[in-house]
Amino acid sequence: MKKNIFLLALFIITAALAWWLYNKQSPTTLSDKPLAQLALADTAAVTKFTVYDPLSGKTAVVHRVDTSSLWTVNDRYFARPDMVETLLRTLHQIKVRSDVPEKARANVMRDLLVAKRVEIYQGEDKPSRIYYIGHSTPDKTGTFVLMEIPGIGRGEMPYIAHIEGNKGFLTPRFFAAEDEWRYTGLFRFPNLEFSKVELVSHYDPSKSHRVTYGGGNKLSVFFDASGIGLFDKPMLTFDSLQVKDYLLRFKKVHFETYNNYLNQSSLDSLVLTVPAYTLRVTDNQGKITSVELYYKKAFNPDLPGPDGQPYPWDQEYYYAKAPSGEVALAQRYVFDPLLQLFY
Repeated sequence: MKKNIFLLALFIITAALAWWLYNKQSPTTLSDKPLAQLALADTAAVTKFTVYDPLSGKTAVVHRVDTSSLWTVNDRYFARPDMVETLLRTLHQIKVRSDVPEKARANVMRDLLVAKRVEIYQGEDKPSRIYYIGHSTPDKTGTFVLMEIPGIGRGEMPYIAHIEGNKGFLTPRFFAAEDEWRYTGLFRFPNLEFSKVELVSHYDPSKSHRVTYGGGNKLSVFFDASGIGLFDKPMLTFDSLQVKDYLLRFKKVHFETYNNYLNQSSLDSLVLTVPAYTLRVTDNQGKITSVELYYKKAFNPDLPGPDGQPYPWDQEYYYAKAPSGEVALAQRYVFDPLLQLFY
């Protein structure tokens, strides 16, 4: 009995040691292999990158605007700066964690050749390097990667890559959908460069209001007593700190994504319905930025709402009709504070 316990313990220790050695393979043993040096040293020199997803057939071409910090996606929209930064930081920090086990290499290599293809351009017409980004390892802590450097060639074997200190896999950081790359900013007034904010509550006009702002503590609040958008009832007393805090929220307001997951029929039906709210901001030059918010049906309408009763609407998102006329997803966490009352 003791012998069996001893053998079992020896087996467990040996297996654990083998696993530790496998996962701790040092990339320094690959220092003489340029196609194993995955990290991109100079991300500031990147002028363009492309992400192609063969499964969806989509391609995102993200291009730096001259030497500025602005980027465009597919030469149509501004790109999200946070997503650009995330992708470039990922490429700067990515490292080989280990080789792919020999028995799995052929299958992984086959999968990688039809995986996401990421091309990096650093001022030239041809890419300086190409990454093939595969799926995750079974434990979700590594990502199968293959690299190609024009003039040197494509790697003959794939690697398991990771970012030190990051436990997740990297595949989701490389996406090709244009809507996911689009800049999602709606209101951006870092210095409160606007003269008024108007909220129209279409289902309950008594909850509509207009806030005028003349800088400093020059504030006025009006209600729509008529119900037809006249904003003709001034609020004689109000908490100026509360109102100023409300206006500060308009420094930076974003949608979550333009990928609204609606088919064309659903989109057509939505824009023909009455919105729940319209929110308008007039800047100091008289330009109006307007957004319409629509209730989004709950996936499970039996879930209790704020009052504890079943609530038919999604408690996390609105649909939003952007100034461009497109429909986006808007987080309630972001937009509900913009719909607040002052009484």
